Parts: sequence; structure tokens; C-alpha cells
Amino acid sequence: MKPEDCLRLQMSDDQMTASCYKTATINEQTTFTRSEILLFLEKSNINFGVKEDVLQKLTEQPRLVSFPLVLAQGTKPTKGEAAYLLPVEQQQGDQIDERLPKNLRNVTVIPMAVQGEMIGKKVAATRGAEGKTVTGRVLPGMVGHDFVLRNGKNTTVQDNKIIASVSGQMSIEGKRIHVFPVYEVNGDLSLETGNISFNGNVVIRGSVPAGYEIKADGDVRVTGIVEGATIQAGGSVYIGKGIAAQGKGSVTAEYDVQCEYINQGVVTAGNNIMVTQSIIHSRVDAGHSLFCYKGRGNVIGGKCSAGRHIHVRESGNQLNTPTSLYIGLSEQRLTKEIQSKEMIKTGKSELAKLQKLKTALSAKELKQGSLDVKDRVLLLRIRSSIEDWLTKIYLAHDKVNEIEEQDHVYSDSVRIVVDKLTHMNTVAHFGKYRRSVTKDRKSVTFRLHDGEIVIQT
Repeated sequence: MKPEDCLRLQMSDDQMTASCYKTATINEQTTFTRSEILLFLEKSNINFGVKEDVLQKLTEQPRLVSFPLVLAQGTKPTKGEAAYLLPVEQQQGDQIDERLPKNLRNVTVIPMAVQGEMIGKKVAATRGAEGKTVTGRVLPGMVGHDFVLRNGKNTTVQDNKIIASVSGQMSIEGKRIHVFPVYEVNGDLSLETGNISFNGNVVIRGSVPAGYEIKADGDVRVTGIVEGATIQAGGSVYIGKGIAAQGKGSVTAEYDVQCEYINQGVVTAGNNIMVTQSIIHSRVDAGHSLFCYKGRGNVIGGKCSAGRHIHVRESGNQLNTPTSLYIGLSEQRLTKEIQSKEMIKTGKSELAKLQKLKTALSAKELKQGSLDVKDRVLLLRIRSSIEDWLTKIYLAHDKVNEIEEQDHVYSDSVRIVVDKLTHMNTVAHFGKYRRSVTKDRKSVTFRLHDGEIVIQT
């Protein structure tokens, strides 16, 4: 009996699999040789990805084989590396990976920019490996995710390179680099300096006592301790020591927060929060990821939340202090996405109005031959407003794309990881689902699967 007398081949629509179905009874006398099976496949134009182990079963004991049987499997093309931003402060090949708590910028070593010099560049996306169908058709590899390199504040883009328009301090925000003027205090914040509100970066070469306020459009860097003070940064906050807030004040950053420890503090970051030692009785909210697994890396009490990922070394303590870890869409991140989409909608509406006015003035100029002074000034203002709205729309689109891209990156790794020990009374939350740890566990990962929080050792 030949294979075609009792077997039928069916290829998937994408030609990535070839399955074998039984069409007649296979008894003990039925035998197939390897060459017969290969010829059977060849007649259906299947010449790649033949599974040797399946082929061996079909030739040795065809009666015991369970059908349908996948005889050939193609290989899917892979996606290449995504394009990324490479600041000059990093060595070639160090990619900014928002999932990992790399110490990209030391608090005491401040990256400075000189006017006219290159301060960063875009490294292009690469193409992934080719795939092949079971018929031997080659599938080209996919190019990794790309992004548009845009100007930051006081920077320009030339040939995928970022050039500083002025001299100042670098501030990295996602896929953009800004250059800000710097307000520097050589020592602790005191009555002599007072509160600080500055349209650039702020550097405090000392500590920030309780009761003081710092507001900056860029980054805030503190080499010492932040006590019960209020810090708001349009960029990131870098603290050399830690936050000892005693339940007062707060630290808020549009991008990252990095420090050694947080004790009774309130810390919010639009992107990542990176702590090297401990988080004690604090309320911490990271838009994307929370990392606290270097050094002691323990989280005791309070509520720690992140939009996509939490990674700590130890959760809770021997006293079984209630400790809550939350995973889910943070309110701050959701607000950013809503605001960005609203900005796009408003911007398109305003652009339509401005374009209508511009068209009317252009028609008037064409009819009269020239415009009077008042109309010429109005036309210049309209053109300037169009440029401003276009920039706002571009940046809003970038923010929405960044959020969606990070959703894709984290889709396979939404989890809570505790490297060393999870003490009793630790509670994991995934949206509306919660699970309490009723006994101490070593090295666990919390995941959400089919509406249930699963603990994997």
C-alpha cells in the first residue's frame, strides 16, 4: 500500500504547516518506506521542514500513529532589533532598554552639552532572519520597530543625529534629548535659597530638608537626602542617597525616579522607578516598571504599583507586615494617553481653522496683488501657529505610539517577580484580581492566567 492510498496531505493557508490525515484503515500489514513518504510529500510540493521524528514514527509503526499528524513545519521570519536612541554618554552598543534598571546617568556625573556638538544619534532598526514555508518559499525577515527622531528643547536633528543648539545640561526623555540651562545649589537647600522653580534642570549638591519645594521643567538631581519635601520634574529625578519623608511631601517625575531608598514617601513616575536598597511603608507608583532588586532590594509595607512590571528581591518581613504589590494601568499613564489623544483631536480642529484663514488671505493676495501691513502680520502669525500646532500634534502622536509600543514590549512579561523571599501577608493585585500569600515562599513569580493569579516557583 502506498501512502496516497490511505493518507491525505493538507497544507495551511500560510503554507507554514503540512498535516497528514488518514483516509483509510491502517493495519499491521501496512508499511511505508522513508523514500515513499518523501515522494508523497514531494508530489504536494512540500520540500522543507520535514520532521524527522514524525517521519520515523510513520515508517516504523504507522498503525500506532495518532492522526492528524504534522509532517512538515516551516520557519517564521523574525523581527529585527528596534531602532533606538544612543546618547553620546553611552558607549556604542548600549541600548536604552526601559525594562532594565540601568544606571544610565550617575547623579554626581552630570552630562553636559556644548553648542554645535552631537549629543546623540538614532541607531537604525535591523532586519530579522528570513523564514521559509514548507514549499521552500523564502519569507523576508521583518524590520524592527522604527521611530521618528524629533527635536528636543534646544536641540536640532540633522541626518539622524541630535545637535545641541545651546550649551547646557542634557536631559533624556524617551526618544528625545533636551538641553536645559542649569540652576545649581552648592550645598543643602536652606532659607537662603528658598523654594526653587526653574525652566530647566536643577542640581542640588547637598540635601533637601522637609518643607521645601522644587519645580523644574527638566531633571532634578540631588546628591544627598530628600526629606519631607515636594519635588516636581518635567524630566527625571535622580537622588544620590534616598527619600526619608516621614509621610510628608512627594516626589513626582514625568519620566524616571532613581534613588537608594524610599522611607515613608510618596513617589510617582511616568516611566520607571529604580531603587537600589529598600522601600519601606511608602506609596510608590510607576507608570511602567518598578525595580528594587539590587542590594537589599526589600519592600516592606505600603503600596507599590506599576503599569506593567514589578521586580524586587524581597517582599514583606518576618513580622508579616501587610505589603501590597499592584500591577495595572496606572492612572497617570492613562491620563497621559487620554491627554495626548485629546491634543491630537484639538490640534487637527485648530489646524483646519487656521488653514481656512490662510487660504482666504492667499486668495485675497492673489486678487489684490498684495496685502496691507495688517493682513501680512496676520498671515505670519497664522503660519507660526500652524507650525506650533503641527509640533504639538507630532509630539502627541509620539507619546501615544510610545505607550502602545511599551504595551507590546511588556505583553509577554506582565508579572511580579520576587527573587529571594515573599513573606506571608504579601498581597498581589492584577487589576480587579488579588491573591494573598499565606506562607513564606522562595523565588516566586506572580502572573495572571485565565482570570486567576498564578504563583510560579
